Amino acid sequence: MGMTNSITPIRFNMAPATELPNQVRPYVPPKARDEAEIARLKSPGRPKGTLILERQADGIDMISQGFRRCETPEQFRQWADIAKYAAVGSALYMLEDPTGETAQRYTQLPKLGAARPELRPTANDLRVEAMRAFDQAYIFSLHLVGEHVAGRSQANRKQAELATAKTLIHAAFLADCVEVADITSNPDARISNHEAQLMGRDQGLGMLQAMTSLAVELDFLPTTGQLKGDPYSPYVVAINQTGEDFPIELHAALAA
Repeated sequence: MGMTNSITPIRFNMAPATELPNQVRPYVPPKARDEAEIARLKSPGRPKGTLILERQADGIDMISQGFRRCETPEQFRQWADIAKYAAVGSALYMLEDPTGETAQRYTQLPKLGAARPELRPTANDLRVEAMRAFDQAYIFSLHLVGEHVAGRSQANRKQAELATAKTLIHAAFLADCVEVADITSNPDARISNHEAQLMGRDQGLGMLQAMTSLAVELDFLPTTGQLKGDPYSPYVVAINQTGEDFPIELHAALAA
């Protein structure tokens, strides 16, 4: 198969959470029991909905910190298996359009092709890109909290939501395509740029299908807002029941 310089497709069509099966419910944090936390939540200037946005940002931060503690490619893969579902699940809620005018959104696929085969990103390149993208998503998520607390317009908040959502999805795609890059960056594989991009798209589609199956099994979308602050959230319970040792131990350490 000959190489081509056409790096397509470069976009992925994302459906919002409203298109998930009906039994998949949104996660709601449990009521606070600690008096100091109750007082904080009821403090002036905290509009309704602030807590879940804070938990979301905390979860994205946990993902970023977790990747920094991964010392081997296998540890990265195991942590990515937790991170990607939570990232995409959170993003799907933020992609919803309250006006009903926008049914679908687009996000960027990882760029696996290049002008020359030797310039294609390697698996390690994608690991670095994924970590940077999660860091950027955390910054956007903090901005979203700020916009919400400041009472900005719905348009301003939606802009912050979309920036967070699209960056989360892109980060998840990057993390999930690491093993694909091992193949596409090998010149001996004789894979065209178009074929490389299709492999990335198919990988992302498989991730979304697996995430949807998990959401149906849990009755809840896995989200970053479940990763920290609630040890009994549906996704954390699932991680502890079915996850591998390294991410379970890493999550516990970061949640402490």
